Amino acid sequence: MKVLSVDAESNGLYGQPFCIGAICTTDDGVAADVYLSRCTIAGPVDPLVEANVLSALEDVPVHWTQ
Repeated sequence: MKVLSVDAESNGLYGQPFCIGAICTTDDGVAADVYLSRCTIAGPVDPLVEANVLSALEDVPVHWTQ
């Protein structure tokens, strides 16, 4: 059985999503396909996102700007 997992990062608890990640694994749990992309954040950046999230995503290319 293949499993598809999808996650999004948002600008604060109820803020705009700005990063999407997805992974599809094979029957033995090995990653068969991975997708990771992000866009710029429109407006002020939530302090928690600034302090804890953006540094972890600095190597993820920005594919869209707003």
